[in-house]
Amino acid sequence: MPDELNYLTEYYKKDFGQNKIFYDYFHFGQTFTEIEAVLKKEKFDIYGISSNFTAYYEQSFKIAEIIKKINKHAFIIIGGNNSRIMYEYFLKSGFVDVVVFGEGEFTLLKVIENLNNLSIVENIAFTKNNKITINHFNKNFDINKTTIRLDKINPENYKIGKFRSLSIITTKGCPYHCSYCTANINCLSSFQQKEIQLVFNDIDYNVKKHQINALNIEDENFSYNHNYALDFLKKKIKFYPDLYLYFMNGLHYTNLNEDILYYLKKANLNNLNLALVDIENTKLISRSFNQKKFAQIIKKAKELNFLITVYFIAGLPGQNKKNILDMIRFLKELNVVIGMSIYYPIPLTKLYQKYQNEFKSLSFTQMRSTALPYETSELTRYDLVELLYYTRAINLSISLAPTGRGLG
Repeated sequence: MPDELNYLTEYYKKDFGQNKIFYDYFHFGQTFTEIEAVLKKEKFDIYGISSNFTAYYEQSFKIAEIIKKINKHAFIIIGGNNSRIMYEYFLKSGFVDVVVFGEGEFTLLKVIENLNNLSIVENIAFTKNNKITINHFNKNFDINKTTIRLDKINPENYKIGKFRSLSIITTKGCPYHCSYCTANINCLSSFQQKEIQLVFNDIDYNVKKHQINALNIEDENFSYNHNYALDFLKKKIKFYPDLYLYFMNGLHYTNLNEDILYYLKKANLNNLNLALVDIENTKLISRSFNQKKFAQIIKKAKELNFLITVYFIAGLPGQNKKNILDMIRFLKELNVVIGMSIYYPIPLTKLYQKYQNEFKSLSFTQMRSTALPYETSELTRYDLVELLYYTRAINLSISLAPTGRGLG
C-alpha cells in the first residue's frame, strides 16, 4: 500500500466473507524490474507513455525515469487523461520531452514529424530554454479516420469471462457537461459519432482474424441518437447474431426507450449497466434525474429478462448519509444490483474547482475511489465503508433469492 494511504488500515480489514469489500492493494502487470529488462533489450529513438489516471502518475513517471537511465538520448512523449493536470510536473522532471493534450492519435504523428520544430505542433506542451511552452489548442481528431486492429496484441489476454473480446467506442466526447467528469476536458474535438459502416469494418476485421466472441462498446452515449442505435443494433443482429454484446461502462438511461431495449436484448446483450449518479444533488453535478423515466426503463428491462446493475456515486460534496440511504432504498425497491462508487476529486473538473479549498490537502495518490479521499462531518469514511457493506449485503440477498436476477 502506498505510504500516503496507510490511514486506510483503520477502515479496511481482511474479510473472507461473501459480501467482503476492499482490503489490499496490488500492482497489476509487470514489475518495474521486469519493465526495465524489456526496455534494455532494444533501444528506440522515441518512447510514448500513457498517463490516464492522476492517482497512478508515479508509475508513468517511473517508466520515463527508467528509459532515460537506459538511454539518455531517448525522446519521451507522455499523453493521456492525466496530461493536462500534471504536465508541469512531468516536464520539470527532466525525463519527459513533450506532453500531449487531448486526443493523441494525430498529434503524436505531428510531433514525430516535427521533432526539431515543436512550436508548430498544436495541443502539446514542451520545454524550451528552460521555460514550459504550451501550444495552441485545436480540434484535430476525426473519429471516422480511426481504426482498431488487434494485430499487435495477444487476444487471449483480453477476455470477458472465457470469450475473446473487442472493446470499441462508437462516440467520442460527450454532449453533456457533468461537473464531476473529465470527458469534455480531455476531448478537444467535441462530440462525434462514428459512421456505422466504419465501426462494422473494425468488427468484421477482428472477428474474422482474431476469433472475437464478445463486443464491448465503451461509450455511455451509444444511444444518444436513437436512429443510430437502432440501425447499429439491427445490423449487428443480422450479421453477428452470436457475438455477445456488452456495455461495461454503462448506458445513459435517459437515452433508452422500449425499442432500443428490445433490440439490445435481441442483439445478445444480457447485462444492462445503467449510470444513475445521484438523485438529489442534480444541480451540483449538472446531471438531471427523472425518477418516473428511470423506473419505466427498469420495468421494461426486467420484462426482457436483463440482468441489471445501477451505479451511483457516494461521497459527493453536499451528500449526507441519509441521501445515500435514500438512493439505496430506491434501488433496493427496484430489485437491481447496486453499484456504489466512492467519489474522488479530479482536478480541472467544475466540481473540483468549486470545492478546491476542501480538496487542497489531498495528494494526487488519493484521487481514487478506494482511498476514501473525501469525508465531512455529515459523511465520514466509516459511513462510506458501512454503506459499502450494506450494498454488498443487499446484492448478495438478490443473487441468492429463488427468483433473483441481479447478479450476472
